[in-house]
This record gives sequence, C-alpha cells and structure tokens, in this order.
Amino acid sequence: TEVNTQLDTKVDKKEFYDYQNDVKKEMETSKSELRTEVNTQLETKVDKKEFHDYQNDVKKEMETSKSELRTEVNTQLD
Repeated sequence: TEVNTQLDTKVDKKEFYDYQNDVKKEMETSKSELRTEVNTQLETKVDKKEFHDYQNDVKKEMETSKSELRTEVNTQLD
C-alpha cells in the first residue's frame, strides 16, 4: 500500500501541476483579453471625442450656412 500511496501522490502532483499550468495560462489569457478590452475602450473613447468634435464642426458649419442663406435671402428681398 505504501507504493500505491506514493503512486497516487505522484499522479496527484502531476495533475496538480497540470492544473496549476492551466490556471496560469487562463490568467495570462484573461490579462491579455483585459488589456485588449481596455485598449479598445480607450480607442473608442478617443474616436467618440473625435466624432463629437466632428459633429460640432458640422453643426457650426450648418449654422453658418443657414445664417449666410438668411442674409442672402434678405438681400434678395431688399
């Protein structure tokens, strides 16, 4: 039984190391995915800001165009 116990223990150690390695790999994968996610979020935030800036520029341009159009129409009416 002593030999059997030692054999069992060896198997358990190997299983344990395999398990430990799996957990380490899983953690690395999770960290990597998290980094990717954070980077994606940051890029998206920058893009959102750029988009809002662009949107504001377009709004200003439209306001300017409307104003110029009003002036033009008023001039025509005069």
